[in-house]
Amino acid sequence: MATMQTTSNRIKQCHEKIMHRWELSAKAQLPAAREQDRPALRNHIPNLLNSISEALVPGAFPRQVSESKEIAKEHGGQRTELSGYSVAQVLTEYNLLRKIIIEVLDADVPLNIQEREVINDIIAAAIIEAGAEFARIQQNEETRFREEVERHLAESIEAEKKERILADVSLVLTSSFEYEITLKKIAELIVPKLATWCIINLLVDHAIQRVAVVHSDPKKAELARKLQEFTPNLAARGGVAGAIREGRTIVFTSLESNDSRQDIDSRFLSTEDPRQMEIVHELGVKSYISVMMKARGKILGGITLVAGPERSTFQKEDVMFAEKLADRAAIAIDNARLYKEVQEAVEVREDVVSIVSHDLKNPLTSILMNAELLLRMTPTNESGQKIKSQVERINRSAERMQTMIDDILDVAKMAGGTFAIETHTEQAQMLIEEAVELHKSLAEEKSIALSMESEQSCRPVRCDHHRTLQVLSNLLGNAIKFTPYGGSVVAHVEEKNGVAQFSVRDTGPGIAEDQLSHIFERFWQGQDKHKGAGLGLFIAKSIVETHGGRIWVESNQGTGATFYFTLPLAKT
Repeated sequence: MATMQTTSNRIKQCHEKIMHRWELSAKAQLPAAREQDRPALRNHIPNLLNSISEALVPGAFPRQVSESKEIAKEHGGQRTELSGYSVAQVLTEYNLLRKIIIEVLDADVPLNIQEREVINDIIAAAIIEAGAEFARIQQNEETRFREEVERHLAESIEAEKKERILADVSLVLTSSFEYEITLKKIAELIVPKLATWCIINLLVDHAIQRVAVVHSDPKKAELARKLQEFTPNLAARGGVAGAIREGRTIVFTSLESNDSRQDIDSRFLSTEDPRQMEIVHELGVKSYISVMMKARGKILGGITLVAGPERSTFQKEDVMFAEKLADRAAIAIDNARLYKEVQEAVEVREDVVSIVSHDLKNPLTSILMNAELLLRMTPTNESGQKIKSQVERINRSAERMQTMIDDILDVAKMAGGTFAIETHTEQAQMLIEEAVELHKSLAEEKSIALSMESEQSCRPVRCDHHRTLQVLSNLLGNAIKFTPYGGSVVAHVEEKNGVAQFSVRDTGPGIAEDQLSHIFERFWQGQDKHKGAGLGLFIAKSIVETHGGRIWVESNQGTGATFYFTLPLAKT
């Protein structure tokens, strides 16, 4: 009851908003409405809106139905005095009001079934009275009009119900990639609102597989379960098999004189199995629609809606609904299968990367160990120095290969969502010092002046020590690699805008403007002669972003480049 009262208050609060939208819609859709000033156009509509609001108050519904009829009767009479109005336009005015009330309220807090019924019932009573009065004055065809209005109103409410079910179906389909489970939920949404029972089938390896059979009668649930265990014959001439095989909708609306009950059941089931036909006979088939589910030119399965003996036979509008339903289900199934294929491909890739990396690491470790042993055993004479030079080259190549393997493993973890960091409180200056120390010998080989700058006031950072050194090493290694002999590289850290900002500046050739937006992409190598795997900066970017920081580069070709990245400060 509290909810109904709240909704009544919501209509009062949104009164002018509803009326404004109603005026705009009426003028957009009704030629006669465009010719009226506001008082004439609104007429008794605001009073009817108040009546709907009051009808939602507990205990007030019967009184408000009578009041709304009187309001609508006066409104219908007034419309006969205005030029251009017809019975159809009067009916449309009320349907627009009903639609706008529901849309405005649903946009805030969705209405429940009881609240919708109250609004629909008040509008329905108003439509009949207004239209009947209009017809009585203009044509004296009140009885025929009442019947026509009731039919039209029932169709409008039914169409709205179907649209709402389609919206609910879309929500269910997007809630999970486990489509076999969601398909059963869809069947449960349809039954019993639009069908007595429902069958959903998938086409798997050129065979039909029933994934859901749902009946509105709980007493027949066991029969439905038994029917689901059977496999339809794809070669059969009717039912879902025909829809799937022929790629078209199959509709059965009534039993013809030359059709036996057995013929109908066998066609519907796509089989002549007497056990299944007996089950279908007990479940009841008066009318059915079988539609295919098709996406990207491929038939994925079919849906069959069944009307039992107690329901009306399916009409053209029901067929259109079934086809819309099948289209949405097909897109969801196709997306789910594509997602599964991608996931499987990722798993295969990760397995391959892991196996290959493991198989490469074992002999690589052996190479590094033996190279280290040879360096220790190499004599100090001239001949020994030549051997030492070659062994050091082997050692550097093996270390580079090990780095590449580690990079590949990191990229695989990042792509698979398993990359993780372990953060601790670290001194920013110490991180810079350690990274610079690691690259001193490399810089000395090219006579590059490698130095560091740091603000003493920079507070500690919260980061993964190993991964942060990996980022700094990548930036320093690149800077040294691209800086010519005799150049300089400077590593810097400072506290700026509430974060620790690290930078690596070089006096190399710089980066072309058209390459700056691509430089952090995976496998990007640019046009330079120092080509690597193209993973280092991509990995650096991922590491920094995992920390919650950001990384960027500033460069003008010919004047060097400066790479920046930020890390969060440790909480004190």
